[in-house]
Amino acid sequence: MTIIIRQAAPREYDRIGEITVEAYLKDDLISPGSTYVNSLRDAADRAQEAEVIVAEYDRELVGSVTYCRPDSPYAE
Repeated sequence: MTIIIRQAAPREYDRIGEITVEAYLKDDLISPGSTYVNSLRDAADRAQEAEVIVAEYDRELVGSVTYCRPDSPYAE
């Protein structure tokens, strides 16, 4: 099997949000009750302002990254 890297499709935004929250929780970067969870879950909003890229393995989303241009509101 091959990992496919590609731009996210709008139908995948909910799953991308879940994956993102799971990753932050697993690495203890946030607590489950954090108000930041809502922002992490909102992949659709990120996709309006930045490029959301996914990794797909065996037709399943296994990861995601958001590339933020320097002028993006998501740039840090």
